Amino acid sequence: MRWVVSSCFILLCTSCGKPPDARPDSAGTSPSSQGGDQSAPATVSNSGSGGSGTSGKSAQATGGAGQPNQCANGRRDGDETDIDCGGANCPSCSADYRINPPDSCQNQFYYANCRSGDPSSECGGVCQPRNACENAPSKDGKIQGFACSRYMLFSTAMRQAAKDDAVANGWPNPTDPPFHYAVVGHDTNRDGIDQSMVGSQPCCECYQLIFDKPYSEGDSANNQSPPPKPLIVQVFNIGATTQSFDIYLGAGGFGAFNGCMEDATFKSAAGYFLYDTYPTDGQANDGGIKFRRYDECRTSTSEKASTVSSIGSSACQNKIAGFCDQIYSSKSETLTSTTRDSCIRSNQVESLYHQNWAVFARRVSCPENLTRVTGCKLQPEPGLAKVDAAITASAQAHAAGFLTGYHTTTMQDCCKPACAWSNKVGGNEGNKKADPQFASIYTCDASDRPLTE
Repeated sequence: MRWVVSSCFILLCTSCGKPPDARPDSAGTSPSSQGGDQSAPATVSNSGSGGSGTSGKSAQATGGAGQPNQCANGRRDGDETDIDCGGANCPSCSADYRINPPDSCQNQFYYANCRSGDPSSECGGVCQPRNACENAPSKDGKIQGFACSRYMLFSTAMRQAAKDDAVANGWPNPTDPPFHYAVVGHDTNRDGIDQSMVGSQPCCECYQLIFDKPYSEGDSANNQSPPPKPLIVQVFNIGATTQSFDIYLGAGGFGAFNGCMEDATFKSAAGYFLYDTYPTDGQANDGGIKFRRYDECRTSTSEKASTVSSIGSSACQNKIAGFCDQIYSSKSETLTSTTRDSCIRSNQVESLYHQNWAVFARRVSCPENLTRVTGCKLQPEPGLAKVDAAITASAQAHAAGFLTGYHTTTMQDCCKPACAWSNKVGGNEGNKKADPQFASIYTCDASDRPLTE
């Protein structure tokens, strides 16, 4: 095996470090690592951060904790040619995200023909790869597996993949596609959206989500947040809930598991963590950095009172950026800039993914380039609907028969995703029909490098 350097949660089994009986608690949050907010049924998941597939120029002024960063402020400024990319100092806006398949010696629970520590045996004697959020004595992996920033909401790779798929599929306005791409936590919903799904787990399935109204975030008189652009999402994590889609984004919130940070208050689950500094606000179990938490973003003392003007105000956005700019990794400039950018942009008026939303949902065939960012591709399923670029509003989704009763939450806990284990995809726990090469979500090391063939 070799490494490909690219700029670039946990399972319901003891093999992956998560207690087998983990379930959402009575407060609506989960005992596992995720970040849905306490006001809604949050999801159980374990995910994290990694690299975005950018190359060339490094991000400007990523510096230390709290240092302002032009290349991760969610705005097109300076000499940038797009939001947070291009120009003399920021990463290129073109992401070379098409890399080798996931390392087949990093995506199985146990390799039967492997002798631990024997370099002449299968996988060089690494018989049980390690998740950064577990510390089982039997694990002999020398590399701690994390999630990757390349598949984080608003990463350069995800944005470029959406543009490339827009061209390939004839979607309107490829320079500003009708969808953003994301990965989510989601559990099988056999009585609803996953009724005809192949296999027992939804790992690597894709869904078209149309945002309707805030979910458990105040009534429409008080919460006037405008719905964000639709998402095409792929499942990278399980152990969530059957009605939720838990969006992986910067500082999205974690629960009982945490591979993001280590300080006096918050300990990483197994002593491994991605970031040197990371905001503690909203952690754990309270959604991380989200606009509705802050007085500067409200129209009254009510936590759920907000308008377009209050959210878009300089006071609100500067408050958000101040917290997001605390995110810093000395191991990876891309990890730093991608996570900061995702944190900031998901709290902006035109892209308010960092609150819970009721959504219309439909399971769809995964767009090709989305799967190249994530590393996981299922075999074609006859009769499965394709992404419909003409459906971008809730009224259109309702008329087209999209299903209701679903909602989004948010998370980032930095752990290796459940679907990064091929056992959960085409293996005996997932029983899905996967591409033999691209059979799991990418795992990244602590420097945000995808582990590839």
